[in-house]
Amino acid sequence: MYNIGSDLIYLLYKVTTISALRRVPVMKLKLSEPKVITFAIAVLLALLALIGQIATVPVLATYSFVLLAAAFVLLALGNLFKGI
Repeated sequence: MYNIGSDLIYLLYKVTTISALRRVPVMKLKLSEPKVITFAIAVLLALLALIGQIATVPVLATYSFVLLAAAFVLLALGNLFKGI
């Protein structure tokens, strides 16, 4: 038996989804893979920040947030710009 109600709901769902997607501006980012050395330095900085929070290393504990922020920025730059 043909159920027109479910097909109508499905059709309305598709139309509203497609029209909603057309109104959303699309960011076209061309992300690239960071070099291995960039990734390794970012992981090293993040590990130093983690050690600074867990262990009682005064120098690392003082700058743990800065180290973690630097690791994130370095990894983000490695993804945004090719060759970093």
